[in-house]
Amino acid sequence: MRRNLSILLLAVVTCVTVRAQVQSSPAKTAEETGTISGQVVSDSGQPVAGASLFIRATNSFNTARGTTSDSEGNFHINNLEAGLYVITASAPTYATDSLPTPVYYRLGESVRLEMVRGGVITGAVTNNSGDPIVGVRVRAV
Repeated sequence: MRRNLSILLLAVVTCVTVRAQVQSSPAKTAEETGTISGQVVSDSGQPVAGASLFIRATNSFNTARGTTSDSEGNFHINNLEAGLYVITASAPTYATDSLPTPVYYRLGESVRLEMVRGGVITGAVTNNSGDPIVGVRVRAV
């Protein structure tokens, strides 16, 4: 009986000690985190205001963080842990220039994301005889 009580007491003390260590873990300091900043511009070099930006760490399964470019197309993403990041941007009437391989960014880097102004595609879907086909789903990529 005395031995069981000693084992139980030891288990309780161990759990309390581990819990205290977990709760007292310090938050990340400014030296352990950083910022990636940059500008979103059009293909003519003009700032793209209100672009939605998403940043995702390459070594993490966490969801992407987001921000929006200001009136001058500038953005800042703070409190990022050290690592490599992929940044994507989207804005109405703009498309990104698709690159064959992703570009990775590090803390402290200044990023310039160029977006291409979109256009309008018109046309008709016809069969071999040149007759229009109605109700066909068309998708542009």
